[in-house]
Amino acid sequence: MRNESLRDIQCEWMEKMADGYVKQHRDAVFSYPLFVVLPKLAGQEPCIMIVGQEPDGLSRYDDKFDLDSVRQWCLDYLSVQLGAKENVPEKALVGNPSPFWNAFRLMRQAGKRVCWNNIDKLHRIGTDGKAQPLSYQDEEALNRPYGWEKKSLLQREIEIACPSAIWLAVGPNREESIEISFGLQKGTLREKRPRKDQWLSEIGGILKLDMPVYWTYHPNYLNFLGVLTNCVRRIAEYSERSDENARRRT
Repeated sequence: MRNESLRDIQCEWMEKMADGYVKQHRDAVFSYPLFVVLPKLAGQEPCIMIVGQEPDGLSRYDDKFDLDSVRQWCLDYLSVQLGAKENVPEKALVGNPSPFWNAFRLMRQAGKRVCWNNIDKLHRIGTDGKAQPLSYQDEEALNRPYGWEKKSLLQREIEIACPSAIWLAVGPNREESIEISFGLQKGTLREKRPRKDQWLSEIGGILKLDMPVYWTYHPNYLNFLGVLTNCVRRIAEYSERSDENARRRT
């Protein structure tokens, strides 16, 4: 049921937000979107939602986009990163050794179920064919709260997925991206930005969520600092306190 509800809001977001914006900006090239899909067991047990900034290396957004195929690919890709060898298509059987995906594996080794999401659902494509981040203007249009509920797509996904904790693994420079997605005034999160001497910051209260939200440097930089494993351990331990609350919410 949760995945069906997620699909509904993702489809609605494409119709109300993404389609029109992409068509209005024909001078730019955007990728198709990637969306959060809950692994089967994560839909029944508390999971930690690990959130990156944006997808990378996707094909062009066009009329050939098939939401269900992309959602299945997202689920398959996550499964492969966590060690699945069966029941996934051959083209998805590629392990990614990056620190970002190693964080997922470390979290799973710590006994935590995980799901994958991004703040930005798509990216720009440059003239060289390479992925480029969305502009501030893009994020204001695509990631802002909308509809009578005044909630962004990310807020709606969190509400439906009901994770026990959220790890915003995006780094301090994505402060404005987070603020836009949670309808906060610019500068609200300035004092809570991760720092070298405090690379984990809890901001669930500021985001008005009833689960802890841990904002850290990107796993690439955590790995460079030599603290990625320690970061995963802390988040896993802290989330133990919120697992029971998540079970009650479901």
